[in-house]
Amino acid sequence: KVSRAELKIMWTAVIALSAATILTSGPLSGFTPVYTQPTGPINPVGHVFVNPGPWPLPNVSNSTCSVFWQRGFPHAALTTPTAEPLGTHTGVAAQPGEQAVASGSGPSGDPANVPISGVQLTDSGVWGAWLNTTAADPNAEHLTTTTLESSFGGKCVDVWQPNGSGEFRVQFTLAVPTAFKLSPDNGCAVYVSLSVYVRTKAGLPSHFIWYSVNLFDYERDVRTDHVFIDTVSQKLIISSGVTGDSAYNGALPGSATSSNTTWSTPKSFRYRVSAANLQQGIRDGLTRFSSHFPNGLPRNASDYCISGYNMELEATPNAGAGMSLRGVTITVGSQ
Repeated sequence: KVSRAELKIMWTAVIALSAATILTSGPLSGFTPVYTQPTGPINPVGHVFVNPGPWPLPNVSNSTCSVFWQRGFPHAALTTPTAEPLGTHTGVAAQPGEQAVASGSGPSGDPANVPISGVQLTDSGVWGAWLNTTAADPNAEHLTTTTLESSFGGKCVDVWQPNGSGEFRVQFTLAVPTAFKLSPDNGCAVYVSLSVYVRTKAGLPSHFIWYSVNLFDYERDVRTDHVFIDTVSQKLIISSGVTGDSAYNGALPGSATSSNTTWSTPKSFRYRVSAANLQQGIRDGLTRFSSHFPNGLPRNASDYCISGYNMELEATPNAGAGMSLRGVTITVGSQ
């Protein structure tokens, strides 16, 4: 078991490493930041929610928040502060007031077999997340999700121009030090992804696309490009890994690549999404799911803008993982 003192020493080094990485790989000249993960305190009270509805809440729509989605257990309760030893799973040293957990310890009516979700929002700007679905009832909860997310100031930001120029770029440091699955079946899964919200511009028929990059998928394929329909929102997901050869994103120099094994030392990820990347994903989505889009989708990237993002840790029953994240920066511009 790692002591609090050891965790403190480890994360002092991690914070220094992450800060140096961000300073040396910051946004290029000509790129405008549209989102930067807060580097200071975020109070879990008022910024961490369990099964909120509706979402986003109007009073936090422009804030960085964390959400526990346990849709099969509507009475799951939030506890903060908490001395739950989340750091043994995330590698992040945090005080009880920097942590929040959700489980079925809320009002009566929930069965005992519910997922356990926890987050850390440290004063130094690190987000830690732990998810354990060992006891989850698959008949009630087939997928459990924990997010860090934000809109871009209530705006939909223009990215791609009619001449094909323009791109958005994403960078951050990430570690996934622990993960497990209790079944070798490929349907048992725990993974980490970052999605940027892509929307059609005002004046066009309203469409939404989850533009997702898979960063970690324990013991499963994390490198192949995919398009599919989200089961909850029924929206198109354009999904890829940071591999250097994806049709849906471009890895930037020095970026780590997506992995299906754990790692403890934070790695720097940097990638770009051009007009050509988005348009390829839309074409593939329309080809595969033509019946889902009887009226089609706009095919030109210049018809779309970006309005927010989320980082997700998700697991099916009988799986779990711990992760840490800092320095999320999203910029727009042209090379």
